[in-house]
This record gives sequence, C-alpha cells and structure tokens, in this order.
Amino acid sequence: MVHKPNQFPGTFGLAIGRLKSLFQRFGSRLEILKAYDNILKQQTSSGIIEKVTTRTPKSYYIPHQLVLNLTKSTTPLRIVYNASTHTNKKTPSLNEAIYKGKNEIENLTGILIRYRSYKKRSSSRYRKGISHNSVTRRRS
Repeated sequence: MVHKPNQFPGTFGLAIGRLKSLFQRFGSRLEILKAYDNILKQQTSSGIIEKVTTRTPKSYYIPHQLVLNLTKSTTPLRIVYNASTHTNKKTPSLNEAIYKGKNEIENLTGILIRYRSYKKRSSSRYRKGISHNSVTRRRS
C-alpha cells in the first residue's frame, strides 16, 4: 500500500529510457531479445506484470534491466525490476513510499519456537515469482 500516490511524477519516461537502453545494448542479439520476450510473456500470463493499455499520471512504471549471466545454469537471463529508482531528488522512490508494516524481528524468536513445537509444519518460498510450498512432518 502506497502512503502518498500523488507524490510520483511521471515515471513513464524513465521506464521508457531504460527500455531504449536495453534495446541499444542487446538489439543485435536476436536470441537474447527472443528470450527476453518469452520472460515478459511468462510474467504477464502469471500475473507478475501487466500490460498497460492507457497511461495514467497516478501509475508508477517500474524501470527494469536485463541481466545476462551465462555462467548460471538456472537463470542465465533474468529481468531485474528497480523500484528504488528516483525520478528526482525531491520525490521518494516506490520502495520508500510503500507502507512497510510492523517490524516483526523482535518477535522472531517466539515465532520460531512456536513453529518448531508443532508436529506438522508447512513452509513456502518464492523463486522467480512462483510460489513453492512444502509440508514437513516432525519425527516423533
């Protein structure tokens, strides 16, 4: 939840500038651009990102960049979204403006002790925007 949505100036130009930079960097490498397009299509169908049909001044367009690391076998190509980008020095980034919620670090010890006391436990993790869940049974 954003505290002050009207504080954001037009971030559309910044996002478009990053996109142009991406095409200048990888424009001649069609295999990378096709893989980039596939990632965008997958993230759109998964609901991670959405296609914008009309520009609105109250929207925040998150700039992104393409990270290429051929030494990684799982994700040699990935998109990194940068919500900490400032459009100018007077306005907050999206990360700064988002409501962060209550700090639960001080309650972490109690949470871990209670979690370990159950016979059945469940845990989940996120990887590449996809939820992975598992249930473990404590041995008696």
